[in-house]
Formats: sequence, structure tokens, C-alpha cells
Amino acid sequence: GDWGMAASSAGKDYAHLVLSAVRVRWPEASGMILQGATWERNLAIDCAQEFPGARDYRADAIVFTLCANTPAEGFDSEAFVAGMERLIGYAAGAGERPIVLAATDFFGDKNKSAAIEAYAKKHAAALIPLMDLGARAENRALGLFAHEGVANHPGDAGMRAIADRILEKLLPALEARMA
Repeated sequence: GDWGMAASSAGKDYAHLVLSAVRVRWPEASGMILQGATWERNLAIDCAQEFPGARDYRADAIVFTLCANTPAEGFDSEAFVAGMERLIGYAAGAGERPIVLAATDFFGDKNKSAAIEAYAKKHAAALIPLMDLGARAENRALGLFAHEGVANHPGDAGMRAIADRILEKLLPALEARMA
């Protein structure tokens, strides 16, 4: 389906769970979900071509959860941070700066997570730690899929845990912004 790989439905992946929770407080809220696997594999892609409409969306918040498909072998932290800066800068567009939240790697890659932490520190973005969630079997879709790669993705419980982590920082930040 058109949702997180191992979630059982769209309503149970973290992006949709986050948007649903935001809509409880702000019923007219909208969201744009950008699938970033191509960016993860090629940090230098043309953001305008890959993510049409993202710049014009004028988001109040950007939740960055990309890195799983970035190759671990030969990982270049500086190139990754520069890629984050280009992508988030593009999505932010002109005008008021959105709230930026950056999540570490669910799959436990310390190098990728350190790069994301470096970005967050440099740009005063809220950091969402996910490595501990991915380390727990109950947060993965183990036994639900024959393909080991899919089964290692967050299942419904993992998606809920990721959404909860994001919401812990996103909701107060949005409340402050909307006040």
C-alpha cells in the first residue's frame, strides 16, 4: 500500500498517526508526506524535480525521518548533513522557518544517527531518538512477512512508538508556534 512498509494499514503508519494526532488539536491541519528513498540513495538529486510542490506547501513543521536506504558502506557524514541541509532548506522555502524535527536511524546505524544529531545541533532542530526503538523486537514486524528486510521494518507497534516520539516534541512546538 501507500504507507509505511510493514504497517498493516495507512492509518497505522507513523506519518498518518502523527497527522491524525495533530488534527485532533487542529482539525483543519493538512500534511504532505514525501517518500525519500531516491534522495537517500542519491543525496545530490534535484529536490525540485524529486519533490514537486514541497517548497510551495509552506509547512509549519518538517519531520525528517530519512536515512534507512542510504548505503552504510562508505557513508559520508558531511555529505549526508549537506544533503539534509539542501533538502530541508528546499522544503522550508522562503519566509517563516518551519519547526524541524530530525529522527535518528530506527535500524541502529550509529554513523547515520550521528550525522543526523550533528544536523540537529547545528540547526537547532529537535532530535527524535529512534535507535532504541528499533533495537526491540516488539517494534519490528518480525514473523509477519516472509521477506526478512520487510519484517525488520517497524510494524504497527513500532509505528505507534515512532509516532509517540515525534508527537512528544511536535505538539508542544506547534502549540508554541500557534499561540
